Amino acid sequence: MNSALRYAQTADTAAQPSSAGLPTTTSTTLLLDKQQLAAELRCSTRKIDRLDSAGKLPAPVRIGVAKRWARQTIEKWIAAGCPERLGFEKLTR
Repeated sequence: MNSALRYAQTADTAAQPSSAGLPTTTSTTLLLDKQQLAAELRCSTRKIDRLDSAGKLPAPVRIGVAKRWARQTIEKWIAAGCPERLGFEKLTR
């Protein structure tokens, strides 16, 4: 099993399922920083660095030197089964 999928499937048990079957959160944050993404995926920030470097996360949005991930993109990525970056980009075109 893909390690990113394993982390993504351990969603917070307090989250309520949405109509699409994905967990929803009460946060309205549109862009997630590395710490927030790690909390969503229930892994370490170092794991986020490794997944990003290996091309296993969706491409981040760059704001200056900062990296952010769109919450909506992460939710779609999880729903698609956490494919690698290139595969996910092909699916979302």
